[in-house]
Parts: sequence; C-alpha cells; structure tokens
Amino acid sequence: MTTKKIITTSNRRRARTFEGFDFTRNDIPFTSGILGSYRRKAWETFQQLPYPTTKDEPWRRTDIRGLDGSLALPKNEAYLDLQPMSTRLLTPLIDQEHGGQITLLPGGIKTEVSDEIIEKGVIFSDLETAAQDYPDLVSERLGKVVSADEGKFAAMTAAFGQNGVFVHIPRGVQLEEPLHSVVW
Repeated sequence: MTTKKIITTSNRRRARTFEGFDFTRNDIPFTSGILGSYRRKAWETFQQLPYPTTKDEPWRRTDIRGLDGSLALPKNEAYLDLQPMSTRLLTPLIDQEHGGQITLLPGGIKTEVSDEIIEKGVIFSDLETAAQDYPDLVSERLGKVVSADEGKFAAMTAAFGQNGVFVHIPRGVQLEEPLHSVVW
C-alpha cells in the first residue's frame, strides 16, 4: 500500500493593516465657542478609536487596508484652481423660487433667505454663522444625527469638518417653498 502525501500551499499575502492618515491636531479648523469645543472633543475621540477592520460587523464588507494614508486636507486658497460652479446647480429643483438657498463655495458662502421664511422664525444658515448667532440651538443639535463616537471616520469628519448648513424650523411652522443648499 502506498501512502499519499498532501501538500497545501497558499497565495495569502502577508496581512497588512491600515496605518492611518497624517493628520495632526494643527490641521483642525479650531474656532472658539461651540464648534471649537465640538471639534476638540471629536479629535480626542478620533485619537482614541481604532480604525475599523473587516472583523467589525458594519465594516465586514469594506476593507480599508488598501488606503495609503495620503488623503490630505486642501491647502489654503486651493479653491482658486477649481472650475467655477455651474449655474445649473443653482436653478430651483421644483417650483420657480427657493424659500432660501445657501451656496457653500470654496473661499466663501452665499446665503439668500426670503423675508417670509425669516418672519416665520426659520433659521437657514451656514454652520459657522449659526454657531455664533444661535449657540444654544446649535449646541442642542450638533452631533445628534451622526455622533463623533460612532466610529473613527465619524470622529474624523466631526473634527475636520470645515462648514455645513444649519436649519431650524420652529414647531408648527410649515414651509411651502423649498430650502436649497449647494456645496461646491
């Protein structure tokens, strides 16, 4: 009787891990007030949380090991090299008018809100301005939809986010015209 020898080989590559990004605390757009405090706390959370792996249930189908860490925040005035925004993006999606429109442009923000909407007590503003003008409202809502402690990337977004749109519609108020925001 002859004995069989079974040889098993594998093409497995040595598992590598994602080392992270080269961001530092100095890259964060720290401001004073509620946004500054929020960003500082988000940075601390970012520092403490591990990067997700395919062993984490929400990430089991997303392997970030292919990231090389070269993601970088835009340099000051990098927007000067961008193409101008298409006016088609500013055209109302429905109806003829917007109740309000915010355009977050690199290097500036353009806000238009109808008097009717302002009279109803609606706040439709960029996040930086809202944090200065309505700190209590912003504080109540900041991080409520996606919390910085939900994961490494949520914390990174909270820490490094440059701006956003803040909408407050008082209870019982109905708007007929849409609010439109464009990020370019």
